[in-house]
Amino acid sequence: MKQKLSEWSRRYLAALQKHLKEGSRASLKPARGLGRQAVASGLHKLAVAMMHTQALAKLVAPHYSAGTKDELI
Repeated sequence: MKQKLSEWSRRYLAALQKHLKEGSRASLKPARGLGRQAVASGLHKLAVAMMHTQALAKLVAPHYSAGTKDELI
């Protein structure tokens, strides 16, 4: 299960990064697919929320100071 979580988390990070780069042109299809995979794998909402927070931290870390990052997340 831990390997599934790690793989899902990696795919989520990549999809979120792509979505943020594309902005309003971004498709929601990858998000739907990841959501379906999360449900099928039995991921709990809290686990998904924690992975989202970790993904945001990785994406904003290079661009903001520690204080600003703490305010955002």
